[in-house]
Amino acid sequence: MNFTFSLANESDLESVHSLIRNCANALLASGLKQWDETYPDKNILLNDIKNKTLHCCKLNDEIAAVVVANRIQDKEYEAVNWKDKSNNFAVIHRLAVNPKMQRMGIGRKLMKHIEEYAKSEKINSIRLDTFSLNPASIQFYKDLDYTELEHIHLPYQPELFICFEKIID
Repeated sequence: MNFTFSLANESDLESVHSLIRNCANALLASGLKQWDETYPDKNILLNDIKNKTLHCCKLNDEIAAVVVANRIQDKEYEAVNWKDKSNNFAVIHRLAVNPKMQRMGIGRKLMKHIEEYAKSEKINSIRLDTFSLNPASIQFYKDLDYTELEHIHLPYQPELFICFEKIID
């Protein structure tokens, strides 16, 4: 399998949005109300692209997975006891793998790419949160050696989210 990694550009917007919608629908079909028809929307994704923070993993030139890595964290993160106190971190948002391509290691490859990107940018750690009712996602980050920290409540969701962190060395 031929994987390539790149930042998304505006010509990728429709493909990225379609992938995100397919993931949101798959989550809803499995009973997880993590994403819906309003989040993440096309404007959020376009903003990610314009800010050069939306990374793609392509398989044979088809977008197989996307993730945003930036330095923007929800204010609820301020209450978390992060291991890295340097304030030099990246935050992961909106990791999505095409449902037809899941269980092929693509999400893992994309996260490893992001870790290498963080290392090249001299970033000390990666922070993220995941939906507490999504056991596959929780296990995914544990398998990638992310440390589970505290649970937070985000204002737009009634359920808790679990914060994870990985120190980049």
